[in-house]
Amino acid sequence: MMIMIACGLLLAAGLAAVLFGGGERFQLPSSANDGGALLPNVARQVLWWANVLLVGGGVAGVCMAGADGRLVMRLLAATSPEDDNRFTENGSVIGEISVGGTGFLLVQGIAIGMLTALLYGMLRRWLPAGRAGGAVYGLLLLLALSTVLDPLRPDNRDFQIVGPGWLSVAVFSALAIGHGLLLALATGWLSRRVPFIGAVKDLRWYIPLALFLVLLGPAGIIVVAGIIAAIGVLWAAAAVRRRLQSGEADIPAAADQRLAMAAGQPGHPAETGMGAAPSPTASQSQPSGARDRQVMLAGRIVLLGLGIACLPGFIASMASILAAGG
Repeated sequence: MMIMIACGLLLAAGLAAVLFGGGERFQLPSSANDGGALLPNVARQVLWWANVLLVGGGVAGVCMAGADGRLVMRLLAATSPEDDNRFTENGSVIGEISVGGTGFLLVQGIAIGMLTALLYGMLRRWLPAGRAGGAVYGLLLLLALSTVLDPLRPDNRDFQIVGPGWLSVAVFSALAIGHGLLLALATGWLSRRVPFIGAVKDLRWYIPLALFLVLLGPAGIIVVAGIIAAIGVLWAAAAVRRRLQSGEADIPAAADQRLAMAAGQPGHPAETGMGAAPSPTASQSQPSGARDRQVMLAGRIVLLGLGIACLPGFIASMASILAAGG
């Protein structure tokens, strides 16, 4: 009973955050480049992204995939009392609630939340802001993944045991959309508050990430290795980009010097206006804004196409579950 109460409280906290959290929008912080060494600046940015996404995903995973998943499984078992003590596909006993099994579900929820958060970080730009973006993302997860992954995988024989099928489809679909909503809310809230690491006091914002990584056990080591690898790759890319930009800046400077010398003003092109770099105008910056809008539109069209492409398979899978579960 205490386990179910604890899971209920976690779910209630997640739902309360979704309903009353304000739907804060994701906000990128100011640049971490403080003029110092390149590697620390890159490391601060990578750690900020890792903290915001992984902690936000972990929170959503605990409250939805973990706690809510436990409650949904108990609900489905309660609707099929004649199947108590039978084994599920993964070897669990229907109707049995254990601390170890619940702990496994919560840790699994953290892992699922973190993985979906990383995907959310890549797609966030093309999703609507706030709650709408979270709902759309949850719907995309439902359409794209439910046909191949648990808990709504249609060939899962558990649907032949517990039911009814319509209840399974309804509650797990609501769970997926709720996960997207809470994920968007948590990452948005964190993005507005978590600072780049610039002082010892900033480290307190990164304690939850460390705790989640510890809970993941061996999988947490893989996450840490991924963060270190990301720092290395992005640092190398930033170093190459800085070198290329430095080389490009030297070329017009040399050309300006030659023009100034030809005009009889050696070494002072800025004073005569000869060779001075033209200031950017609104007409020059407009193409960049137009490209951004085109990229935004193209990305949203791709996401819409993905959802439409997955819809027939989703409908067929849900129909199969409904038939199996009665």
